[in-house]
Amino acid sequence: MRLGQLLNCLKADHEYNPVLEISGPGQDPEIGSIQYNSRMIRPSGLFVAIKGNTVDGHKFVESAIKNGAAAIVVEDPAQVSEQVAVIRVRDSRRALANLAAAFFGHPSEKLKLAGVTGTNGKTTVTYYAETLLSGAGFKVGVVGTVNCRWPGHVTNSNVTTPESLDLQRDLAKMVEAGVTHAVIEVSSHALTQSRAAFCHFDVGVFTNITRDHLDYHKDMETYFQAKRILFADLLAASSKKQKTAVINLDDPKGGILCRESSVPVLCTGLTEGCNIHSIEVKAGVDGLEGIIETPAGDVAFKSRAVGRHNLYNLMSAAGIGLAFGLGLEEVEMGLNLTSNVPGRLEKIENSLGRHVFVDYAHTPDALENVLEALKRVATSKIITVFGCGGDRDKGKRPKMGAAAARNSDLVVVTSDNPRSEDPEAIIDDIVAGISGEGAQRLNASYCMMCSRKTAFMVEPDRRSAILVAIMSSSPGDMVLIAGKGHETYQVVKNKKFAFDDRVEARNALECLGRNVKTRQEGPIPGEYVNFR
Repeated sequence: MRLGQLLNCLKADHEYNPVLEISGPGQDPEIGSIQYNSRMIRPSGLFVAIKGNTVDGHKFVESAIKNGAAAIVVEDPAQVSEQVAVIRVRDSRRALANLAAAFFGHPSEKLKLAGVTGTNGKTTVTYYAETLLSGAGFKVGVVGTVNCRWPGHVTNSNVTTPESLDLQRDLAKMVEAGVTHAVIEVSSHALTQSRAAFCHFDVGVFTNITRDHLDYHKDMETYFQAKRILFADLLAASSKKQKTAVINLDDPKGGILCRESSVPVLCTGLTEGCNIHSIEVKAGVDGLEGIIETPAGDVAFKSRAVGRHNLYNLMSAAGIGLAFGLGLEEVEMGLNLTSNVPGRLEKIENSLGRHVFVDYAHTPDALENVLEALKRVATSKIITVFGCGGDRDKGKRPKMGAAAARNSDLVVVTSDNPRSEDPEAIIDDIVAGISGEGAQRLNASYCMMCSRKTAFMVEPDRRSAILVAIMSSSPGDMVLIAGKGHETYQVVKNKKFAFDDRVEARNALECLGRNVKTRQEGPIPGEYVNFR
């Protein structure tokens, strides 16, 4: 595109993001690419300097020019060669989203697009919605925490919602590949940083809001206002003719969003007043079944998804399907095809009678929900392995410890992604919450028989913690390994190391199997807790 065309896009957004200054040559060069990473700039490129959480792109303006940038977009004044066009705006992140959407031909206008936001459940809802839409014969694309995918393409994700330039590029590739419907996870960070700006949504989904990311948002009200952007701003401003909000009315903030909505709402929940409502639900270790009442009629479902929290996710997915015009039979067929999502109560199969699950739960509410779901179907002990991420909201650590203690028989506290923090300091924060629930601390060599009191252990090495938990289990016990889910790495001192909870769980089960075979049953005395 010509630079003049892109400038016109920026000027059209003057009310929200005024163009403060334009300087440089009078020519209207052809812009061959847009980048926010100066190292990716090529001749005839446009560089947008954005201010990140740790790095300010304005520091790399000169580098971008050396690499051939024909124009730059900045927030701060920049002194550069007269041969380079400089466009100064109030918000370069919003400008990047605007420019990217225009450069790639506004791909979201050519797709049926749903955005899912909320603290918990975003990934699962996108997977369930993908199942419904694919089952109805549509070609579906998904952007989220696990990966970005459409038929014939999968790339792993580093963040829940990519930067606006990358998101628009992926949506354009979906259009080119013949994708008709896309479902994307929209994080609170993405909403406040305009990553999803200039996306034209057909459907906006709100799952819930509970404590998370307060290291970034500072308080819950600010966090909620970030989530609200999807509905009050993006969905409201969308050019789509038929727009729908799918909102969990059982969440108090969902009620606010319902009352404020300027578009039709499908309310999901278990309480009266919800027009997508579940009844006659049966929950077991192998899944959920029941009936979902909808404005179009009733849908009977039997899903391999486990837990009450997944019931809400199923209702959200049904709402997306109905909003996109699926018939009742298509919704029912799709719901019956749903299963657990990678790293979301993902069951690690074994022949040892242990029920081992890996889950992404990394907030107090998510951990509580998952454990409560397991408690409802548990016939024996529940053993929980978890830690908390470093350089993140410290206030949630004792709350997660308390949630684990309230709902487990044995808690093994370990490291998650400690990042730059001392793992022991993170664990101390967690232990404070566990101790507040009156749990008894054990050593690895301590033998505990038939205790009525919740017990906990500390093992900073995550691999060893998983091994201890599984070796400490008995037939019929449930072992939950929480916090990392689908992740295949661990971040220590800001370096990534290969680590997958699912792989470690399988290795530990193999070890247990060898132990059972040679020692009949149970853990090795003096090395693991005999917790029966």
